[in-house]
Amino acid sequence: MHTEQARFPNLRSLTLAPAHPDAFNDALPVASVCFPHIETLILANLYPPEFEALFVKHSRVLFPQLKDLALTGVEKVVARLMPEVARFRASRKAPLRNVFIDGESICKLTGPPEIWGDVKVKKGDLWEAQRRKGLYSNIKDLFVGRPLDEH
Repeated sequence: MHTEQARFPNLRSLTLAPAHPDAFNDALPVASVCFPHIETLILANLYPPEFEALFVKHSRVLFPQLKDLALTGVEKVVARLMPEVARFRASRKAPLRNVFIDGESICKLTGPPEIWGDVKVKKGDLWEAQRRKGLYSNIKDLFVGRPLDEH
């Protein structure tokens, strides 16, 4: 997408499953500009270095209206970053309200609840709920992007 401007001003929820790290790096900043009113972001694929760069070290806050962040398939390195994500957003006056983590990943979160500040951490797989409701298949990976070299 070459022109980055706000679109669909009433869109409040966005689900992304980038197929590879470059897609994650490219899609999220553009989506943040095009859909600045997103309040709920569901990410089905995470790439730790790219996630950290965009959600902790980026020069600006992505999705400035974001209140609810839902993650699926969280690795330990991303789990350790999550309180930092909450603090980063709060320090820039764009605090999260809730972080939803799938049941298999929530056990990877460490540390006392105080490190999250006012953010509520909840067990929930919003991607799976959405997939089951709207995509009509029990094959989990059918709707998640994959690099072209994987068949």
